[in-house]
Amino acid sequence: MNKSRSDLHDALVHVRYTIDQSISTLYWSVLESKLPLDPVQKAIFGNACIESMLVSLRILNEFFKPEKTKERITASHYPGYHTPGPFLSQPDLQRLNDHLAHLTWQRLTEPETQWQHRLLLSALKPCRDFLQYLLKRFLSPDDPEYAPISQELYAMQKSERAA
Repeated sequence: MNKSRSDLHDALVHVRYTIDQSISTLYWSVLESKLPLDPVQKAIFGNACIESMLVSLRILNEFFKPEKTKERITASHYPGYHTPGPFLSQPDLQRLNDHLAHLTWQRLTEPETQWQHRLLLSALKPCRDFLQYLLKRFLSPDDPEYAPISQELYAMQKSERAA
């Protein structure tokens, strides 16, 4: 199913939002020490960032699947973009889904954020590559989305170097 350039451009707001949410834990790690919050409040905001990151990673994993569907926006809708496919392995996807939707015994024994951080790292390259595609082949500098995507690309590259 081919979508118009206008539809694809409009969809970028949602794609950008999802990418931003996927790196929310990185933003939180910078902001946490600067905010006058007590430990319980910090834990609440930190956990909300983790949950948002995990949901967003699940959405992005679907976004990078190569099939085009009528209902879902996928990277394969963008002309000339060759999607790398999902970045989460089946066991990682199952663990993510279990964490989001179920209270599991594994939560008692797993390190707090180690596996979540690994999942985030696996998403950075496909997201970065897609943002680079947008800047080089889809958007023009006159498009209102161009500047924010440039900033997001810079933030992701900085995050990858820090990781």
